[in-house]
Amino acid sequence: MSFLQDLDAEGAFRRGVWPLSGGSFACVVATLLLFQVVEKDIVVATVVVFLIEAALVTAIVSTVGRRFAAGFIAVIISMAIGSKGAVLVIPWGLPAIAAYHAVSSATASVANIGADSRRRSAWVETRRKDPPAPSRGQILINTVNECAARYRDNDTLNSYPADPGPLADLIDCQGLSASRVDNDTARTRFTERDDGWRWSYTPAAAEPTGRISGYSVRAFEDSALGPTSLQYTSDQAGWVSEHAPGKKPVVVATPVESLRLLWQCIARIPAEREKEKQLPSEERIRTQWRTWSNPIDEVLGRCPTLAPVVSVDYDARSYGLITLTTPGVNGRAADTVGVYAVQLIPVDAKHFVYEVRATPRNVRGHHAGVVEYFVARDGSISYTVPG
Repeated sequence: MSFLQDLDAEGAFRRGVWPLSGGSFACVVATLLLFQVVEKDIVVATVVVFLIEAALVTAIVSTVGRRFAAGFIAVIISMAIGSKGAVLVIPWGLPAIAAYHAVSSATASVANIGADSRRRSAWVETRRKDPPAPSRGQILINTVNECAARYRDNDTLNSYPADPGPLADLIDCQGLSASRVDNDTARTRFTERDDGWRWSYTPAAAEPTGRISGYSVRAFEDSALGPTSLQYTSDQAGWVSEHAPGKKPVVVATPVESLRLLWQCIARIPAEREKEKQLPSEERIRTQWRTWSNPIDEVLGRCPTLAPVVSVDYDARSYGLITLTTPGVNGRAADTVGVYAVQLIPVDAKHFVYEVRATPRNVRGHHAGVVEYFVARDGSISYTVPG
């Protein structure tokens, strides 16, 4: 009641009367200055208003400077009446508005966290019921390798990126952003489109010129799924190693076995040709319809069992293609995890003696690295990693 009496003594409740006290004058000046500050920085204005109002409350409660505070408040009330409440909103209502927005944001944030938690729990439950999908991890790590190679090809220093962010900025590589391990805010994270595989990227130390000549990358299932059975690692050479608990790492997605089967077929063809020459003329005539446009056609024609692993490259028919796959899951067809172009190099074409070179054919999602394989005429298989 003493506060109201002070306000009455200042004349706050007499229409049209503004007390000519220090507090009244200070209020007018402060209001005019605050209007200027609001236009430039509303945050600063809010802080200043909060400090002023805190000081007024302290003065009223402690009685120190109460008359000054009463005059100040009296003018606020008078201006509020004259402006139909506008002054109570701006500037003197800014702390209350800020508090309201803070509470609203906090409430919305809590609600969003709850919704995200429920969505994540539902996603984890669904994914744990799915059978393992190692091919998804291989395809993911191959894609990271592909995009890293494209980044290097476009870089003026022929350098790999210093962090993973730029990889997802490349055309056809944007999908990497959603599966990057530190990007939990991705729009597709923990949805039906999220297969659960994540990747991390670590660049090698930069050279004095700033060039980064290598990197390592890891693909693994989201930690929310609990302990997982497989992880994949790779580097700039394109080697993809599979890590399983209790087992030594093994290199996967290589064409070695397919090349071995291909060479076994090539090695049999000279003997088959000689055998055909010994056939009676009538039988030899019946086999003359078999004409081959190039050596790879003849290999595939004579060895139909190669069909699952070797095919003709229809963009360059003198080449073959080795397509590496892993078993599909959930009824899907086999997943492709690598493609190699196969070239037959003649040693003695007349007698069908060839060596074989397999070169990575890098297409979207099927990055096979940079390692080239070579099969000598004796069947030995070697590889090279271009510098």
